[in-house]
Amino acid sequence: MLTQKFERLRTPLKGRTSIIISNGEVNIKEMKKAKLEMEQIRTFLRMKGIFSLREVSTAVLETSGQLSVLKKSDETAVTKKDLNIQTEPNDRSYLLIDEGNLRDKNLDEIQQDKE
Repeated sequence: MLTQKFERLRTPLKGRTSIIISNGEVNIKEMKKAKLEMEQIRTFLRMKGIFSLREVSTAVLETSGQLSVLKKSDETAVTKKDLNIQTEPNDRSYLLIDEGNLRDKNLDEIQQDKE
């Protein structure tokens, strides 16, 4: 690709990331450069399950147009691992009946028979 061979062309062709929120503070200047309105930022955050700006430490507008968000450490959810709770490993699911037909190959994979 052209941008891989000529690094000087990378930014003009691909753009650059913009730090929209830093240390919990909205950077109005970067929002204006990116031609974003506050409601658009709030929409991006809601799509990521974040409903308050108070939860956000950093938000970066990527060159793809997506918003990458780092929550404040005290706003992240507690996991079972954090609480040292033993869990069963997640296994993939297998489609055993497809449109009324038994899938023998999948039965073999899970070491089961038709019975």
